Amino acid sequence: MHAPCELIDTVTVDGVRLHGAWHAARGDGPLSGWVVLTWHGVGGNFYSSHLFRDATHRLVELGADVVWTNNRGHDGWSIGATGPRKGCGAAFETVADCRLDAAAWSTWVERQLGGRRAAWWGHSLGAVKALYATAEGVDRSGPHVIVASSPPLLSFERMQHGPQRLPFLEAISVAREVAAEDPQRLIRVSHPFPLWISAGAYLDKYGPGDRYDVLRFIERLTIPVLFSYGELELDRPTDAFIDVEPKLRPLCVTKQRQLKVIPRANHFYAHGAVPLGDAVVSFLEEIATGFGG
Repeated sequence: MHAPCELIDTVTVDGVRLHGAWHAARGDGPLSGWVVLTWHGVGGNFYSSHLFRDATHRLVELGADVVWTNNRGHDGWSIGATGPRKGCGAAFETVADCRLDAAAWSTWVERQLGGRRAAWWGHSLGAVKALYATAEGVDRSGPHVIVASSPPLLSFERMQHGPQRLPFLEAISVAREVAAEDPQRLIRVSHPFPLWISAGAYLDKYGPGDRYDVLRFIERLTIPVLFSYGELELDRPTDAFIDVEPKLRPLCVTKQRQLKVIPRANHFYAHGAVPLGDAVVSFLEEIATGFGG
């Protein structure tokens, strides 16, 4: 049985209202004084994923508050802005705007919970966002630790030579042509999977520049990070996950930066949510002990 929660919301400085769920800590424990904020993947939302559920039940019992959050990339598309930009959701988001979402949720924590040591736990693109926002210095209320579950390596250079290069380059060509007239116009692409997305958003995520390639900014992260991947997504990788382990493993050789491969798990951690939760709880307890509880 999972812990009860309270539905909450916050507003970013550019007028996007974001919703979430707050699971309050139950008593004192080794994680008392900590808050864990979760970041869903592309097109997801705070209430539909099973990935965080098992660990949330254990984290609140250990004394942590857990906040499941929406970011502006929730669902395929949504209405969230009060200004001239109407499009939100995965189809329209600019990934770098995650810094605004992160700042809004950090402000909510500070106002509603007071001083807390923060752990950010992101999945897939949500993991990239947590890492990117931190590397970019989101604000003074940034996290003390990150759990990055299955962040793709978003590298144009790698993907244009990868096994999916033909549908990838075709999508890039279409996106460039359409974006020249209207970057908000939706296009239908087959890479990385079939979806509708605005031309501008596609180029932002996958175009040249490799702005969101974790390998380009990992060394700017000065806080503890736990990377996790499912065994199956590494055994049968798409081009954003090829050679992830050999590229990341040499950078994750200390207690401050670790890499865990979860047996039998795929990208969504089917058959792997419980062992993933074990790894996350163990890592956070170890870090909390290093912080003095």
